[in-house]
Amino acid sequence: MRALTAQSSSMLNLAFAAALLLGYPAASRAQDDRTPAPASAPGAQMVAWLTSRIVNIDAQMNRITVQGSHGEIVVMEVDPEVADIRLLKVGDEIQVQYKSALLLSAEKVAAKGVRSRVEEESARPISHSMAVKLRKVDVVATVQSIDRKNRQVVLRGPSRSMLLQIAPNVPLDKIAVGDSVHATYSAETAVLITRDGKPIR
Repeated sequence: MRALTAQSSSMLNLAFAAALLLGYPAASRAQDDRTPAPASAPGAQMVAWLTSRIVNIDAQMNRITVQGSHGEIVVMEVDPEVADIRLLKVGDEIQVQYKSALLLSAEKVAAKGVRSRVEEESARPISHSMAVKLRKVDVVATVQSIDRKNRQVVLRGPSRSMLLQIAPNVPLDKIAVGDSVHATYSAETAVLITRDGKPIR
């Protein structure tokens, strides 16, 4: 067997890390139903497709919780102009195209092993006298891995690990694997929801 190139080795390491944080074996990652869109500039929010089942609907906050075929749970915001979640119900099988969580800030702190999580929500006005809640999470977490080329980081928070895209304005030279950081990130956001191949409108 020929030796792996540095690039292929890096790709395998990233796939393995993603498999670990999603909670299922790396061997099944290649058969996952989460399909990424064409690659964009490093630091830009990744857009992916996920075939899933709805496990919770929060109509007041315009938020859904879905479970993928491998058991991964994703909580995402839904702009009412993207989809009318009142037309959905728990148990529905849907396909969701969504933007990944985005790291907005990260500052090294001395409190190793101490993790906390605070969610802040702000309303963004839209048409028809409605507003979508934008969820930002403030957390003290441990840096588990950093992909500086693709501007991605895995943070271990109080309850789970999360793969985040890193915003272009967030510097990477002051944080390293193993550091505790005070970080803020935006939650996943749905950009299209379909059921039986038809958009939820």
